[in-house]
Amino acid sequence: MKNKFKTSSAVRFASILLAFALPILSLFGCSGEKYDTKTVYAFNTVIELKIPKTASSAELLVECEKWIFTYESIFSAYDKDSELSNLNKNAGIPSTMSDHLENVIESALFLASKTNGAFDPTVGELVELWAISDPNASIPSESAISSALASTGHGRVSLSDGVFVAESGVRIDLGGIAKGYLAEQISSFLIDEGVEFGVLSFGGNIAVFGEKPDSSPFKIGIKNPAGGTFGSVKINSDKDRAASFVSVTGTYERFKTVNGVKYHHIIDPKNGYPVSNGLVSVAVVCNNGAYADALSTALFVMGYDEALKFYDESGIAFEAVFAFDDGRVLTTENCDFSPS
Repeated sequence: MKNKFKTSSAVRFASILLAFALPILSLFGCSGEKYDTKTVYAFNTVIELKIPKTASSAELLVECEKWIFTYESIFSAYDKDSELSNLNKNAGIPSTMSDHLENVIESALFLASKTNGAFDPTVGELVELWAISDPNASIPSESAISSALASTGHGRVSLSDGVFVAESGVRIDLGGIAKGYLAEQISSFLIDEGVEFGVLSFGGNIAVFGEKPDSSPFKIGIKNPAGGTFGSVKINSDKDRAASFVSVTGTYERFKTVNGVKYHHIIDPKNGYPVSNGLVSVAVVCNNGAYADALSTALFVMGYDEALKFYDESGIAFEAVFAFDDGRVLTTENCDFSPS
């Protein structure tokens, strides 16, 4: 895959002092029209697809559902028979793979290198060790974390000419990039089929494409789960524009509390512990679904100061919204963010 990016503009950050509870992603707009919708449970999340009602729209959504389950059979870390799971079983043995798995791993390794390991697809052992989704799982010991770190690090794997090589014991986890890739693939399919516009939700990843009937922007809100939002980002609708993506990573997504201490699912690949840097949420807007997904995690792990430097120097075109545990919200210069 080729990686070509335009250089991002200079950084100017607007500070918005707001008191808010932990945000989740929700979509606003597109009201008053007739739509076909499809809700699918896959990738351990709820996926919602919304496109204008036409003679073929229902059939197209059924086709999308089939593709979603096909992608799940490739990327799922929960399915022991998925292509990814089989790849992990063969760690230490050079392996070939499907084009889709190769594309995602290639993007993951590129971003791992670009972010200096803030995003790292080799955290599978750490993710399993922490078992954040299991409320009965104990907090891992320092020795167990150290052991898992011994098989973590993108330098332990390579991909060349379609052949993937990982050191024995390395476990790949694509949970921080696969849904963004999925959003991009489903969007591209619908665009190629002539769908005028659409809104697709893949858990913490939103894809929008095309032009709405009233030409108004798509409005994507970052919402307080207790009610209301602390703000939203706007993305202009344009019939000639490919899809845009918004991905959110936050401490509210998956967590558990043990002895009064909250442990969330965003693990720092360098020390093996949940990140603690004052951030509660990072939203990324990008024209590449996989990159939006991975960068929302990477910027969170980096922390605010390093994220600013990355935004200015990486050459990757994206915008971001940073939400802090003290109520502050900071946005990049060209992010069309409006507070509630």
